[in-house]
Amino acid sequence: MQIAFECLDVARVIYARDKERGKPTGLELARVHLRLGDYFSESDNFAEAVGEYKACLSLYAPLLKPHDKFVPPTPHAHTPAARAPHPFPSPHPSHPNTRTKNHIGARCTDVS
Repeated sequence: MQIAFECLDVARVIYARDKERGKPTGLELARVHLRLGDYFSESDNFAEAVGEYKACLSLYAPLLKPHDKFVPPTPHAHTPAARAPHPFPSPHPSHPNTRTKNHIGARCTDVS
């Protein structure tokens, strides 16, 4: 893990230096911050992880148009837990769709 951190830290320094010189390295630097955030969250250093994720999003924001549908990569997006079904699949009972479904279900039983 230490070698991974050192590689990411060197990449961060290189891309930050290139950005200061005017080279377009925003996306690459954002990806490095994302991976550093992943590293820190795996190391249970959540304060540093939050800082790296915020740095990642701050670099993505100016590169996107106001109504762009692109979503920056999220941490652990490819893990099975992120792709698992939501633990609470049904909406809250006061949600309009639930009330409508219940109303239609009650009407269907009245007819039959």
